[in-house]
Amino acid sequence: ATPRSTAAELVREALERYGLGPAEGSPRDFVLCDVVGRATAGTGGAGAGWQVEHLRAVGDAERPLVLLDVWKPKEGCGRRFEIRRRSEVERRG
Repeated sequence: ATPRSTAAELVREALERYGLGPAEGSPRDFVLCDVVGRATAGTGGAGAGWQVEHLRAVGDAERPLVLLDVWKPKEGCGRRFEIRRRSEVERRG
């Protein structure tokens, strides 16, 4: 990824890299999401988790690495980018 990479390009590259084929859907069926949340401790020996506080679909033409410089999450929160099914994100509204 470079500052010139668009969200759509990154989704397409990730799907190719991890070998998702036509059975899982086309790159247009997925969207890059900007997710802000907090790490949570696991219970009973389980690993740590992630509590989502805010999720936003990144526009296909947006440049995710530029977003990192423009907007920072509030103190105590972290940010990560996730690839999710577009239909799931649209249902969340």
